[in-house]
Amino acid sequence: QAASKALGHTKNITHHHQTQTTPPQYHPATPHQTSTSYETMAPSTLPLLSLAALTTAATNETSQRGWAALRTQLDAWPFTDAFAVAVGDERGNVFTYERGGLTLTSPVGTASTSKWPIAMGWLGIVADNSVKSLDEPVSNYIQWWTTDKRDPRSRVTLRHLLSFTSGFGDGAPGVAAAEGSTCMDAPSAHITYDECAKELYETSKQTGEPGT
Repeated sequence: QAASKALGHTKNITHHHQTQTTPPQYHPATPHQTSTSYETMAPSTLPLLSLAALTTAATNETSQRGWAALRTQLDAWPFTDAFAVAVGDERGNVFTYERGGLTLTSPVGTASTSKWPIAMGWLGIVADNSVKSLDEPVSNYIQWWTTDKRDPRSRVTLRHLLSFTSGFGDGAPGVAAAEGSTCMDAPSAHITYDECAKELYETSKQTGEPGT
């Protein structure tokens, strides 16, 4: 039943993509599936497809058909050249897929995936009372941050920084003022995180009221 519901959910969302967004055409490797749930797919459908296949496998441990179906779909995936997938449970690793030279141990730049552990770290700091609240002004903790009430940056809180509502820049801090090169674009062993943050603080325009 769980597998059926998951597959049905995948089908419904796929059809929603077809009617609302007109996604790129994607034809899976197995012909019989093109006439059922997987006629066309957008890139965002991969997690749903994986979930459906994983549910199938998890509810039928004596059969490898669920994993084979997932592997078939991953083989046919046209939107990413190199990726790796691992699935595990209390028994350990139960499925591994690697493609395009990327393995589970390949070092990769994490980019925005760093937001989650950073946010969790801050919640832990608040939980143990090292920081009273995420709604405290940043200037309470960073000496060079302005406290001048006439400057909107003085109203920026920790929560604003974590939720990207501080009002700094247009999504690319420092780029406009530094004309394309910042400490984020060209990391150096001679600059600290604090120094890089200060550089962005000084070169990024305040384009909105904090919290908006």
